[in-house]
This record gives sequence, C-alpha cells and structure tokens, in this order.
Amino acid sequence: MKGSGVDFPVGNVSFFLFYSGHVAASVIASLDMRRMQRSELAILFDIFNVLQFVRLLSTRGHYTIDLVVGIGAGMLFDSIAGKYIHKSHKTPTIDPNSNGDRKAFLASPKLGNGTQ
Repeated sequence: MKGSGVDFPVGNVSFFLFYSGHVAASVIASLDMRRMQRSELAILFDIFNVLQFVRLLSTRGHYTIDLVVGIGAGMLFDSIAGKYIHKSHKTPTIDPNSNGDRKAFLASPKLGNGTQ
C-alpha cells in the first residue's frame, strides 16, 4: 500500500527532522514556567525532558546531536517569540504635558506612538 504524497519523509527532508521538536517544546514550556515564576513546574518540565532525552537515545528515536540542537532550538524559538510579543504589544506612554492624566491622554487624538 502506497502512502500519499504528503506523508513524511518526502524526498530529502532530513533538515526539517534534524532537531527534536519534543525536546524543543519541553524547553519552551520550562522557560515559560520560569517566566511566570512557577519554578516547581519548570523543574518538573526539566526532569521530564531529561527522561525524554534518555528515552529518545535508548530507543534510537534521535541522534544525540538532534537532542542537543533541540535544546538550542527551543531557546532560540522562545527568544524569537519573546521579541515578537514585546514588539507587538507596545503600550502607549503617558504624555508629559498631561500631568499624568491617563484618561485625558488616551482621549487625545495622538496615542503616544506617533499615530494620529
């Protein structure tokens, strides 16, 4: 029985399967828990990730380098997502001429970010 044309692996897609997405996702979850100051859950995610690391190596699910790069990929993707969120969620600043009156500032046509 032949699979569909969209089944993996299609041609040479080893690049996309180079790092462990399971490890990367667990690293992202751990970093997110640390950011939310839930260190107990972050440690739990780290423990599960170590167990997952051992499982993937022992069952030959990934090469060692795939798992190591998965850790780096998780950190990289978390950093990129953080920068995107920081850029896209800018809050307007208080106009220094409004004496700190936020309602008057928000009601004004200029919202502090240069838009009219």
